[in-house]
Amino acid sequence: QTCALPILGRKEETPPEMEPAKVHETPVSAVRAAEVLSQTPMLKKADPIALQREAELLLQDGLLTRKECRENAAVFQQGDVGDTLYVVESGMLAVYSSSVDGSDGQLVDYLGPNDVFGEMAILGDGRRNASVVANRESSLIAIHQSGVQRLMNRFPSVSSALLGMVVQRQEGLRSLFG
Repeated sequence: QTCALPILGRKEETPPEMEPAKVHETPVSAVRAAEVLSQTPMLKKADPIALQREAELLLQDGLLTRKECRENAAVFQQGDVGDTLYVVESGMLAVYSSSVDGSDGQLVDYLGPNDVFGEMAILGDGRRNASVVANRESSLIAIHQSGVQRLMNRFPSVSSALLGMVVQRQEGLRSLFG
């Protein structure tokens, strides 16, 4: 599955009341984390055993976790400092973005299982370019920026896939806000 394409021009939809306290960590095994990561475009062709080994190391070093989000929970908000990449394990999330002038956020994308998000802050200026809110209960695999760097070093496909996602998302935001 590739990244979801932006839903442009949906001005009538704005972010619901966001509740950051509704996001919490839960345990995840290296086997499950590797299974989820292997379904993403960036790691689809990775050797499963090598990926599981790397997931074990990331878990041991505290660089990989699972985040459980209740409905309407804010994973992050536009403008926040970001140092984490997320992979949707289950559920559905909505992405909202405001224009530079700060007008109300517009729905620009939906994210579901195997979608990756948060890459723009990690590869860019460290700021979130959009707000992400759980539409329903969702489970995410969260990888700290240092863990992403390790994945990029170990699996070259990660770098090219993340750069491709950044380009695609920037083009979508540019066409939305001009």
